Amino acid sequence: MLGGQFVSRVNLNLREDKGYTYGARTGFNYRRGPGPFTSAGVFTNVTKESVAELLKELRGIRGDIPITENELEYAKQGFLGPREVIQLLHVALLFHFPFSIIIIHCRSLPPQC
Repeated sequence: MLGGQFVSRVNLNLREDKGYTYGARTGFNYRRGPGPFTSAGVFTNVTKESVAELLKELRGIRGDIPITENELEYAKQGFLGPREVIQLLHVALLFHFPFSIIIIHCRSLPPQC
């Protein structure tokens, strides 16, 4: 809702409304300990304005502009499909076990994965 999907608040603001970037995302870098919160790159000449907009979106989603029912429903429909689960597993395994060889058998997942 904040920055993980194309129709997220950050992307709609920075890309669609302001034209500051080709695409904006937000997320956490998964590490063994706490990792940084990151956002996608923007054009250099609008960095200051982009940071202000990102902070506005963070404040908004924390309470000034609550998540709407439509945002929540859209996120539910698109977030926990089989592909997203595999992506989350991949990121978690890659960053939490960087020196391990991990094999995941996906035979029970739907064919579109």
